[in-house]
Amino acid sequence: MSIPKTKAEILSLVETNPAYREDMDFIEETVKSKNVFIGQFSSPSTYGSEVSVSLTVGMFLHELPELVFSGVPVTVVKEVIASLCEGHDFDREFLRSERSKTILGFSVIAMPITDADGLVELGLCRDYYTLAGLGSISAVQLVFSDENGAFPWSESYSESDRSFQPVFGSHGAHVAH
Repeated sequence: MSIPKTKAEILSLVETNPAYREDMDFIEETVKSKNVFIGQFSSPSTYGSEVSVSLTVGMFLHELPELVFSGVPVTVVKEVIASLCEGHDFDREFLRSERSKTILGFSVIAMPITDADGLVELGLCRDYYTLAGLGSISAVQLVFSDENGAFPWSESYSESDRSFQPVFGSHGAHVAH
């Protein structure tokens, strides 16, 4: 869990940390040009390995929740974001966890992240929201099934696959298939 920074703390970081300032400036430029920023980083998994995490800043421009992906190649992330930004009703239902969706042959569920403001992985997104006065973050994690249709919380999901796709949201949600 991460404690959200105040606007003053973020402005101080922007002033004193050149790398942080560069990140925030890039996010600002991306969002101002009506595009969605995709951040990528490695995060330690509970299984002792590192996992690739991608997150968005700017889905709010399309009246959609911000997205978190773990263990998904960036080319797939970009493709999924472009498709979701088209604004089809089916995709809005998918992002509200009302139904699953097939992406590249895998069943995918949008898991609500109930404490987006406290999730460490959403730090840059949260800081941008604070600076822009946007309020709380609405976010979902897109969780991909394995080749057999099992999800990370299923007994049949392999431990090795589980280490590359940690679940940040609440997997207790029931989704229509």
